[in-house]
Amino acid sequence: MPESMSEQDIFEVDLYDYVQVLWKRKVTILVIFLAATFTSAILSWFVLPPSYEAKTSLMVHTQSFAGLPNWSADTVDKQSFAGLPNWSVDTYVNIAKGTTVKAKAIEMLGGGGQPGEQITVEDFDSFSEVRAVRDTSIIELVVRRERASDAARIANVWARALAGEVDRLRGREIERAIRAQKATLDTLLAALSKEPPVITMKRSIADDSLMSQIMVDVARRTGKPTAGLSIRAEEGNPVYQELAKQVAEARAALKPLEAWRAMINEGHSGLVRVISPAIAPSNPVAPRRLLNVIVAAVLGLMVGVFIAFGQEWFERSAAEHKAATEHKASPGAGSVNL
Repeated sequence: MPESMSEQDIFEVDLYDYVQVLWKRKVTILVIFLAATFTSAILSWFVLPPSYEAKTSLMVHTQSFAGLPNWSADTVDKQSFAGLPNWSVDTYVNIAKGTTVKAKAIEMLGGGGQPGEQITVEDFDSFSEVRAVRDTSIIELVVRRERASDAARIANVWARALAGEVDRLRGREIERAIRAQKATLDTLLAALSKEPPVITMKRSIADDSLMSQIMVDVARRTGKPTAGLSIRAEEGNPVYQELAKQVAEARAALKPLEAWRAMINEGHSGLVRVISPAIAPSNPVAPRRLLNVIVAAVLGLMVGVFIAFGQEWFERSAAEHKAATEHKASPGAGSVNL
């Protein structure tokens, strides 16, 4: 062999050594690879429980007056809803995540997802999720359970509980708005009752140059005096008219609020609408069996190769140590013959 070796020769020797080690330890590598693969397959198919995901998609209204039938920005008096804040999509998401809605859903489920099961709010938190679809007014209620039918049923009941809670909270706001509007209307009616519809005005004819000239002509022709005559006129009271206008506006503003209250009481507010009810899924979302097996196989192969090279290193180290020890123990070790 030449005294010096090129980098290519060294690379070829190293690669040959690596292949030799892998072939020598092929049984170890194969055993670890198969053990990891079969263990993952058994766990994924027979041990780990399946998890089914069902979701209900809901459309929520973010404008305070959007629940009214046939509403539009042109036909609805927004001043009627000045005391009602608009709800963002995040508002609905937070309500859906709240303990009140989940406790109501558990009550509607009879305490659990299936007979004999008792669910707490903490349990509900562990298998549920609320998602807001970006740039839309849609939220999704997601439930994961071991049984597909339970996941779908809980998601749909959860949606009904959310709609009921939204109606309850909006109903309280509307009641407050109605009371405030009625108080304003009562104040206006009280002020209106104190004002006369018309104002009677009395003034002397002498104060009106035109009428004064006419009366002079009349007196000259009839020979009767017109001095001391006065004019009596009735005019609409501007204060009364303004109050009457405000009363009409207050009554008009009260009507949509009362209409919306009636809709909420009847359960037809439309603030939360189901656009896609949950259905029982046919395939589980977890465990991802094929992916688990592939990952386990790759990891098993990597571990097998690592152990193979580790064994080879330990054996070579032990052999070199033994050879060095025997060399030192030999009688002629360390002597030089001349």
